Amino acid sequence: MDLHNLIIETTRRCNMKCDHCLRGPAQDIAMTQEVITPFFRDVDSIDVLTFTGGEPSLPSGVMAMNLILDTIVDKSIMIQSFFIATNGKRWSNAFVKFIYRIYSYCEENDTSGIKISGDQFHSTHRNERNEFQDKLYSTLQYDYDIENLNIWTDNTLMSDNRILYMGNAIDNGIGQQPINTRDFRVGMFEDQIQVRGDVYLSSDGHVINHCDYSYDDIAYDEDALICKVVDFTNENMRRRAK
Repeated sequence: MDLHNLIIETTRRCNMKCDHCLRGPAQDIAMTQEVITPFFRDVDSIDVLTFTGGEPSLPSGVMAMNLILDTIVDKSIMIQSFFIATNGKRWSNAFVKFIYRIYSYCEENDTSGIKISGDQFHSTHRNERNEFQDKLYSTLQYDYDIENLNIWTDNTLMSDNRILYMGNAIDNGIGQQPINTRDFRVGMFEDQIQVRGDVYLSSDGHVINHCDYSYDDIAYDEDALICKVVDFTNENMRRRAK
């Protein structure tokens, strides 16, 4: 099975409580091997592998990312590029070492990158927003000889029309109703299953058809669910192929 865009929710723990967060309040849940192993059972390649949360730089996120990469390496699953979204509030050598690991494994890092959230909900001062970026870039360059990885801080202010009316945004009365942009589809090329669009793997074992869902939607919205992780198999995806 070939996946175009795999987004993995490494943990639901977070070190912030942003008013606009579409996920909703943080939860004491992190991805485990019991979710990882069945999901990757029939996966052969991934075009773009994205790590998100919660906050993936927390210890639970870093542990999950290493377990995921261990499984990928053991199964010789090809990855073209990777992407990590972080709030840049927690520095750890373990997080930087993982970046080196995933960078070293990917086939094409020209499009790999790390985005640091620097909007008004995550940071109030531009110096604070860019400090993490500068430290990460210099550490990767001088300690790991990585010079061409895209690392940037997104300082774009979040206007109301850019906030999704989900999760914490509902509680705080901000944002707009999301537009249905789900693009999950399954096809065949020769005998190989091709999954296009987003596949979102939640830390509690749901396989979802888009990344923009709250934790409540992931649990209860039947339109969001592709399948439970144990059912993400070649056999079941072949039935969906068009």
